[in-house]
Amino acid sequence: MISSAESISDDEAEALESVVSAARHYEWRVALSLDGAAVVPREIPKVDVDLVLLPGVAIAELAAPHELSLAIGGGLRAAYWAAGAEARTAERCLLYGAIPAQTQPELVVQRVAAAFAK
Repeated sequence: MISSAESISDDEAEALESVVSAARHYEWRVALSLDGAAVVPREIPKVDVDLVLLPGVAIAELAAPHELSLAIGGGLRAAYWAAGAEARTAERCLLYGAIPAQTQPELVVQRVAAAFAK
């Protein structure tokens, strides 16, 4: 996985080509995580990836039609893990994000069970 808080410049994309080539040699999948994105971008940096991870984008926006031709995932923002928050997930939505350290284990189990119940 290639992770960046900001969008990747053309120079950075070029520098990543050798890493992506090595991954392809081993037939690994390559994901690009744009950790600072708050919305689904119209386009992504020119890096040969299989999917784009957007941990800061809400589930509803991930499920909405978008212009990217790649699979995208995200939606597990801090608000998702708050007690009492709505935990709806969209069908066919790849969920990705970090679980805040203070989250109660029972809530994590509840959210995961709800996501897989569909």
